Amino acid sequence: MSRYFELLQRAGQQADLLSLDEIEAPVIRECQPNSRLRGKSHDGVQRLVNRLFLMPGTERPKVLVFAAAQSGDGATWLTAHTAEIISDKIEGDVCAVDANFYSPALHELLGVDNKAGLSDAILENGPISNFAAQVQGNLWCLPAGTRMRGGERLVQSERFGARIAEMRSRFECVLIDTPALAMDGQAASVARCSDGVVMVVRAESTRRDLVRSVARDLQSSNLRLLGAVLNDRSYPVPESVYSLI
Repeated sequence: MSRYFELLQRAGQQADLLSLDEIEAPVIRECQPNSRLRGKSHDGVQRLVNRLFLMPGTERPKVLVFAAAQSGDGATWLTAHTAEIISDKIEGDVCAVDANFYSPALHELLGVDNKAGLSDAILENGPISNFAAQVQGNLWCLPAGTRMRGGERLVQSERFGARIAEMRSRFECVLIDTPALAMDGQAASVARCSDGVVMVVRAESTRRDLVRSVARDLQSSNLRLLGAVLNDRSYPVPESVYSLI
């Protein structure tokens, strides 16, 4: 039984986002900012990375969006730690991008300053690397930046699309954190420049009708929904029992 994260579909298949009671993934507890994953949490995100990026015979997404169904479901945490793990697995540079102009936090989780970032890169000239910060090794972070007003207008601009194209060329893998899908159209605007979306759903919190609605909206917009991740699931019996199953 997969115990921490479970992607609800294999890449390229139709997601059954309504069968949340069949997910085999219990609790993910968020780590403290700037901490590296350890133990079971690391194993859970590792399985997610393997499913998304390292499965034989599947095409690795170059630009991937992580978006919560609603605020607080854990997409920023997942973006940061997925970036950490995949940077250990591939040789090229990996960039975690904060496109959540409402509540930027990716830079805090990865331990870099938000002196410049995505919003500045959209509005200013210069190579994208000038606006990104090296976290360690081949892992980079492009924070939200200092000019975040009018975020929806920024991500709908041609300049944003050009910057994503530049990141495709500069980095081997780009992971983007966005505002919640239920908030407005910013996440969808970002997703149009990506290779797909992973929806993050918090157990016992996110309503099924909301999950159904945002999934339908993505699919009606011809955006590729790769699947969903259930976060923070609990069980009515001790977790040790499930380790024996």
